[in-house]
Amino acid sequence: MKQRNFWDGLALGAIAGIILGSMMMAREPMTPSERARMAVERRARRAWRRAQGSIGRIAGRFSGGQQ
Repeated sequence: MKQRNFWDGLALGAIAGIILGSMMMAREPMTPSERARMAVERRARRAWRRAQGSIGRIAGRFSGGQQ
């Protein structure tokens, strides 16, 4: 039996994601309020990640081994 490598797993994951996504989208159309809520959540997640990165960089400057 052939061993699966990274690219095989990536391809299978992409195919499964496309199939699952198409099933979810075909179920029923999103209302404008649902679409807006998802956009706000996405922006909030991105902002949180950026804030964490900035905090990490600032903390790294202060703990840079200076005595």
